[in-house]
Amino acid sequence: MTPPIALAAFAAAGVANANPMKSSVEAFKLAGGLFIIPIMMAYTDLVSPEASALEFGFAIAQTAAIIVALAISIEGYLLRALSKMERVIALMMAPLILFNPFGAGFVGILVIIGLIIVQWKTRDLLGVR
Repeated sequence: MTPPIALAAFAAAGVANANPMKSSVEAFKLAGGLFIIPIMMAYTDLVSPEASALEFGFAIAQTAAIIVALAISIEGYLLRALSKMERVIALMMAPLILFNPFGAGFVGILVIIGLIIVQWKTRDLLGVR
């Protein structure tokens, strides 16, 4: 991680009387999305001036879905704890969405949306708040 994040995590750990290493690991997990945005700017129409509104919207959906997929697969929690299968599915969807083979990236986005819906519905059934 870059020094600004690492130093901030160590300083925050000192203020909160927390373990500095655990705090810096959590900061690294939370900042994972910062690595995705530049990649998506290079490989999608996220900053392309020639992109149509539909292409730009799809690029935003791709970026958001990859960030969510990686975050929940690393953390293991979305609206409730994820099962191992849900974590594997989320992790497998990230490259599908990123590389968009044969235009099938939208399938990964739909799977992530479906995973969010399943989490929402089962959260209510399990009584998780």
